[in-house]
Amino acid sequence: MKLFKPNIQTSSQKTIYLHIGVPKTASSTIQKGLFDNQKALSKIGYLYPKAGLMGTNHKNIFFELCSLPEHKPKYSISYGNSESLASEIAATRLRNIIISAEHFALLKSSEINSLKNIVQPFNTKVIVYLRRQDQVIQSGWLQNTKRLVFKKSLQENIEEELSTNKSVYHYDYLMDKWANSFGKENMISIWRPYSSSDSGGFLRSTYFFSITAFCRN
Repeated sequence: MKLFKPNIQTSSQKTIYLHIGVPKTASSTIQKGLFDNQKALSKIGYLYPKAGLMGTNHKNIFFELCSLPEHKPKYSISYGNSESLASEIAATRLRNIIISAEHFALLKSSEINSLKNIVQPFNTKVIVYLRRQDQVIQSGWLQNTKRLVFKKSLQENIEEELSTNKSVYHYDYLMDKWANSFGKENMISIWRPYSSSDSGGFLRSTYFFSITAFCRN
């Protein structure tokens, strides 16, 4: 992947907030809020780039970078790629850029470095929302069970996920992997408590929390 090198003065004035997940932490709600309010965000100095967007998030950039056989074929140049994303960031007069795809958490170290090459000229903060691992797995299991994707028991699914998806569920490993590329000082983790009794209030407030997180330096 070719390293993008914009004007130094332009890059030094901009900050990228890279939201990487993890899955099942209300990422879709955050992304919908960002996508639906692009004009309002631009008025306060924030760009939610169009390049790489599939739906309301930048998962086409993930598909471009990811080598996993179940994800790589989903990449489509028609949605924009890393080069067009870098060009859009360089061209904007807005000084804050938000890039969001919860699947970024699945990237390998070499793929994270490829992502870093896209944003390297800019000041980059990595935003990670965390949730109790068993709750993340249970949420995914319930969704897949309803869709009849598989018929594993919850316990079987928990054991399998924890053993095969170290990059997502072992949070120390996840944070260290990203910190190795972007620096520990640029990592922002947000712990998200979930409760069935207050989930509605949590979801309604997610967009507010996302913006306050992206505003942190």
